[in-house]
Amino acid sequence: MITSLEARRGRQMAMLAAITTVASFFIGAILIGPEFVGYSEEWGPISNVLGFFQGIGHIFAIGLCMKLFGADDKVDLRIFSTIVMIAATMQIAYSLSPTFTANSVFETEFNSDQVTGMGGVINSVIFVLYGIWAWILT
Repeated sequence: MITSLEARRGRQMAMLAAITTVASFFIGAILIGPEFVGYSEEWGPISNVLGFFQGIGHIFAIGLCMKLFGADDKVDLRIFSTIVMIAATMQIAYSLSPTFTANSVFETEFNSDQVTGMGGVINSVIFVLYGIWAWILT
């Protein structure tokens, strides 16, 4: 059973994830534009910070869904929820990496465009994992 505090926090985090998803889409599709490839020096930092908070919202949602759907008692759900939790954590790590790379005072192995591309590849896999996880929840 989820407590009232967990339910309230879950609603707040779901709103955070939803708002940052819409804002990220707006920045990527409208302000940056679909024809642009790589890291945007102008909008990249804002987009990356939004992605960071979006990832936090996802992790809260995953954790609360694990409790709500009784993942402790269902081995498939528990294991796959853990996989999705790890993937969401990777998403958070990659969310700020392009901005850190673009503003690094040190010599970097990869440029911010390459780091953005790496994060994009990881996100494609994460979308598949989220789909499988949602299927297991049903």
